[in-house]
Amino acid sequence: MQVEHKRGRKQTTTTLWEAPFSFEAPPFCIEEKIDLEKVLRNRASEFPVLERMQNWMVERRQRQKEGSDIYYHHLPTKQKFRTRPEVINFLLHGTSCSKPVSRKKRKRKKMKRC
Repeated sequence: MQVEHKRGRKQTTTTLWEAPFSFEAPPFCIEEKIDLEKVLRNRASEFPVLERMQNWMVERRQRQKEGSDIYYHHLPTKQKFRTRPEVINFLLHGTSCSKPVSRKKRKRKKMKRC
């Protein structure tokens, strides 16, 4: 029997556990009949807010030496997040970047385009 070799980087961690979950809108949004799509208008997002809340997987992976990491996977978009702020930013804004870009970096990008 031949073993298939995967391309790319060798995996150095092992999965301890994983569990599917979904987010829910806060109860006051439902009680007050607040339309999250209108409140959280997104320019660049492909997925509506309620779709972004569904179909998540949380995974805990053991490092080789010591410690472990938690990863959050949004299954429909196949995006992986390492921190809760990244997940919250994705839920609210539909983008995966967690840190705002500094003014210096924005200026450099504009200058490179010209």
